[in-house]
Amino acid sequence: MSDGLRRGPRRAFLLAALAIFLVLLLLGARLGAGRSSEPAGSPLSEWMENGLLVLLLAVAGAAGFVGVRLEGSRDAALRQLELESARYRELCESSGDMIQSVDSRGRLLYVNPSWLETLGYAEGEVLGRPFGDFLLPSELPHCQEVFGRLLAGQEVQDIETIFVAKDGRKIFIEGDSSASFRDGRFVATRGFFRDVTARKLLEADKQRYLRRIETQNLELELRNREVEQANRLKSEFLAAMSHELRTPLTSIIGFSDILEEDQETPLLPIQRTYLGYVRKGARHLLALINEILDLSKIEAGRLDLHPVETPLDGVIPEVVTTLQPLAEAKAIRIECKVAPGLAVYADRVRLKQVLFNLLGNALKFSPEGGAVGLEAACLGSLTCFAVTDSGPGIPPEEQEEIFTEFHQILETSTGVREGTGLGLAIARRLVEQQGGRIWVESEPGRGSCFRFLLPATPQGPGVPLPRERNEAMAPEPRRGTVLVIDGPGEEGVLSDTVLSLGCRPLAARDGREALYLLERIRPSAVVVNLLLPELDGFQLVLRIRADPTLRDLPVLALVKPGMSLPSMDLLCAGPTEVLCPEPGRLRETLEPELAKILGHPLASALAGAGVL
Repeated sequence: MSDGLRRGPRRAFLLAALAIFLVLLLLGARLGAGRSSEPAGSPLSEWMENGLLVLLLAVAGAAGFVGVRLEGSRDAALRQLELESARYRELCESSGDMIQSVDSRGRLLYVNPSWLETLGYAEGEVLGRPFGDFLLPSELPHCQEVFGRLLAGQEVQDIETIFVAKDGRKIFIEGDSSASFRDGRFVATRGFFRDVTARKLLEADKQRYLRRIETQNLELELRNREVEQANRLKSEFLAAMSHELRTPLTSIIGFSDILEEDQETPLLPIQRTYLGYVRKGARHLLALINEILDLSKIEAGRLDLHPVETPLDGVIPEVVTTLQPLAEAKAIRIECKVAPGLAVYADRVRLKQVLFNLLGNALKFSPEGGAVGLEAACLGSLTCFAVTDSGPGIPPEEQEEIFTEFHQILETSTGVREGTGLGLAIARRLVEQQGGRIWVESEPGRGSCFRFLLPATPQGPGVPLPRERNEAMAPEPRRGTVLVIDGPGEEGVLSDTVLSLGCRPLAARDGREALYLLERIRPSAVVVNLLLPELDGFQLVLRIRADPTLRDLPVLALVKPGMSLPSMDLLCAGPTEVLCPEPGRLRETLEPELAKILGHPLASALAGAGVL
């Protein structure tokens, strides 16, 4: 463009000079002819010469005028060109991107200040040097391939490579590059790049973190398998030993009864006292062995359950009548509130065993003259039971531990510890294996309330639970099912809240169990407390987002006020909402979020039920 601007005025001035030269030449010829003695030409020739002279003068004037105008236009165009060049240079100089230009020999023609600042060089240390001097050696083949594509006239986008700064740091960059040509000849390349080192390092840290988590989880999985194998062998051994362990005790009890009832050879009073000790000890030992064997059968999967539609009108009076002597011995009132015609779909014998365990514990821990309550009510497709006592209560941190095997934290009202600590563990297993759930609500000094849910009818969905032996867990997605993972010391809180909002809770006890359940069932959402044992909530969210099949699963992460969080980019990748409910307002916090996820207003029928 600038060459054309320069040639235009030059040609106009040459044309004007040529026209003036011809005019002068013609005038000289005429003057020479005037001095000559030859006769003058004809009038026509003279007229033609005059016309030619006028034409040459007009051409000379026009050429001069055009030359002057072109000279002015050239100056204006050059000024505009310099202005545009300055503007583009200013944009390049002030750009936050790294801009560079490389010639056909691979040497740097231009770099902007951002390029220099990122790599830590001065301009004099860079221009004219091979571009490869600033690349990581392993990146040279890749960049040479890109340079070849540019020479072929292609525009290369999404380039990723690694520069080396002056101090040796690796600088990860990405961007686009193109080539400029003049008259079909390659001139230079133009590159526009961004420094993405921080993002690349963060991604590398994330991958290392996930790999470390994966390694730890594999180690834990191996250990868990070893523990499960040991437990299975133990359970199978105890289940197989049921006959050998029970037979001697049955003989001791039977012969003790014969000795006591023998009228022909009556025992002395001291002998009768000793025999009473033998009978009492044998019966107590048999009860303990029965509990251990029941638990072993449950763990080994050998406990046969025969659920039927069982009216409570026949079950609860039997249980209360059996326990009435124990209640009268301590002057304790047993108050029952059971709606008429209420039924439950469960194994009748095992339902009575659960009620015996819960009511027996309530009587043991209630003081003399106290009260024990038993309530049952319909809760949609479920039947809810509640057993209350007036005992010392259970601290919040122990309310989940009491359901573990051999765990005893309380003394009876007589000040001693009784039993093996298996009653509640067996009750939980029996309830869960029949599609229900059991939990406790208690405050120290204010008694306890044990609640459990069971299906009311054979078609009742029950409450899905995080037990590996629960074969009723459906693998297909269920609308309204919410996977909940409580924090330590808050077991059952999220499940109760989700249940009260009309959703179906799927409870996991820790992050590992949650991942196990997510492999088998797809809930509508996950509600997780970020403070978890075993696999913490942050790791659980990362594992969910790292799984392509779970990446779009909505997650509601609960945090406590003032809790410090990791990078929100990692935590909130995907549909994750971080919630900070105020004390006592968990339900109000979860309700709008779950309603938004499920796409419909949450039912409130369960919330109004008296038993909850």
